[in-house]
Amino acid sequence: MRCSLCLTTYYCSRQCQVQAWKQGHKLACTKSSSTTCTPAAPSSHEQPTAGIVYPLPFVRDSSRFYDQITASHSADLMDHGFTVIDNFLGGGWAHALLAELQFLVKKNLLVPNKTQFPSTTTPGAVAQYEKPHIFEADLHNHSVRTQVPEFNALFHQDDLLLALAQHTNLPLIPGTHGKTLKVQFNEGQGGCFPCHYDNPGRPNKRRLTCLLYLNPSWKVVFSSDRVLHRVLPSHARRYCLTVWIDSHDVNTDQHESLSVAPTDLADWPAFVTKLAKSPVQRLLSRGVYAEEYLESLTQCMANDAPEGFTEMMHAHHAHLTRMKANAPLQSLVDRLRDYKRTIEATNPSAIFL
Repeated sequence: MRCSLCLTTYYCSRQCQVQAWKQGHKLACTKSSSTTCTPAAPSSHEQPTAGIVYPLPFVRDSSRFYDQITASHSADLMDHGFTVIDNFLGGGWAHALLAELQFLVKKNLLVPNKTQFPSTTTPGAVAQYEKPHIFEADLHNHSVRTQVPEFNALFHQDDLLLALAQHTNLPLIPGTHGKTLKVQFNEGQGGCFPCHYDNPGRPNKRRLTCLLYLNPSWKVVFSSDRVLHRVLPSHARRYCLTVWIDSHDVNTDQHESLSVAPTDLADWPAFVTKLAKSPVQRLLSRGVYAEEYLESLTQCMANDAPEGFTEMMHAHHAHLTRMKANAPLQSLVDRLRDYKRTIEATNPSAIFL
């Protein structure tokens, strides 16, 4: 494991790196290798790619992650499933990333975002459909990544993982094999995402999702396996970076099966709170949020991808049909739906599941 700033110091483990950082490497590394960049000039670690113009001076300094991700942010993340961190990179560095993403868009190096899932109309087949107006690049793609120095540096650093782990104690997986970075461009015209979990189940290893919005710059961190979310239709261009960080403690047997004891139902609010903090909610959410799933699928696919919309709608209704066939499960879903309506009527901004 290598320090992502100076690129000259190596560690035997994540724990070793954290200890060395606290014992003084932070100061030595910052003095020797935090790089201040002037407009149109990237870090000294890479040469500029022709066509990228950086609009503002900036410092590539991933050591700031340790200050930006506080114990309070981490507590919110673990308690509520998400946290928001304003001005995470600072204006100059964020504008540098925006310039690099706009360069990739201009060079046509992004590909359409695709949804892939088991077909419900053709047994054994896999359905795959493009989402209209959404384009992306996976930075595991060496030929793309090496054209954008700042994204390349973010791909190789582990400071984001270490900063998140220091307060959460999550067993996150270091190195490039333990994370995925995708840059994304929404060209507007109604581009959106339907309701989904970033970690839908096995064999996925995603534990945390970090979203960096580049217009304007702000960052959200949330749990990949227990935060149901969607992206509403956008009629303005949107640029963002998503970082998924893997962990050893995801999709366990406990996360993949629903077990409800009579004592759980005796204290209903406590049971709902427990469910909201568990990935097992994925087994129930499509029933609890049936209308929201339907609305988001319609917004995403109906007008510009009718074939994909038909397949995805069939999958949605097939899931609900299977759920209704299980009477105890449907009874639990119905009770959760009633409770959801009660909560929303009294506090529309409340977090339910």
